[in-house]
Amino acid sequence: MLTVGTKAPLFAAESTKGRIDLQTFIGKKKIVLIFYPGDDTPVCTKQLCAIRDRYSDLEAADAVVIGINPADLTSHRAFSGKFGYDFPLIADGDHAIRKAYGVGKVLGFLFQYTSLISTE
Repeated sequence: MLTVGTKAPLFAAESTKGRIDLQTFIGKKKIVLIFYPGDDTPVCTKQLCAIRDRYSDLEAADAVVIGINPADLTSHRAFSGKFGYDFPLIADGDHAIRKAYGVGKVLGFLFQYTSLISTE
């Protein structure tokens, strides 16, 4: 896990909302990255639905929310469509983003990890 004050690793990846390049948000918006283990699992669904339900508050705070896990875009699109997520879900199939942020695994599952990147 990154420590406070560590510069956020930049990435560009495909998502349910098109290509996301983190660089476009640096210095312009607050960034909330949500690393979660799996699409359509009970705990992840509950947590991402809580974000969905407060999404307008995050937008009002000038924040961008990005969900990240290793599932492919087909799975992400089905999951996002089923629950009405307005924020993008990134396919991190090679785990490069997860590893860059130091998000670990236990028994083959990702830790649930949310990071707020302050760009001020």
